[in-house]
Amino acid sequence: MRKLLAVLCGATLLVAGCNDASGTSQAGSSTSPSAAASPPPSVSPSASPSSLPVDPAVVANTRQVCDELKRVMEDQTVAFLAAVSRYGNAATITDPAKKAAVVETAKKSFTTWAKAVRALSTKAKDPALRKVIDDQAAALDDTAATLTSLDQLTSASGGMSSPPMQVAASETTEVCG
Repeated sequence: MRKLLAVLCGATLLVAGCNDASGTSQAGSSTSPSAAASPPPSVSPSASPSSLPVDPAVVANTRQVCDELKRVMEDQTVAFLAAVSRYGNAATITDPAKKAAVVETAKKSFTTWAKAVRALSTKAKDPALRKVIDDQAAALDDTAATLTSLDQLTSASGGMSSPPMQVAASETTEVCG
């Protein structure tokens, strides 16, 4: 399960540092609960080639929606881990029926996760943030649709670490900080 947690944390870098069971972030630094909950120092409005002034209402909305996205990602990560961990340690499951059940549970979790993320799109005033949210939801849907095995779910290049998930996380970090 620790490997699965590490994979999930890698995919949810956009929401804050994930802590392993020892309280150490996956990046290797120790974080306190208040540090993990505090927002980034600044909001980076979407990059624009023009030098148009930034609307403070859009900046405030972006911060609010980014904070909501962070909460959704954290909540859905916890829900996902709770759902799949009830089957035991993914690395030691040998029963084919149990493996299939974990995969189906994961697929349903990713679909639910995508719906929760997608619901934030209509709240975003910044078109770049809407695109990021839509891309994140699409990557979760893609992960659910293409997931076929427990090995794929726990691999470093599959599941939450798939290229679409990595791109979505990177885009979100650019917009939300």
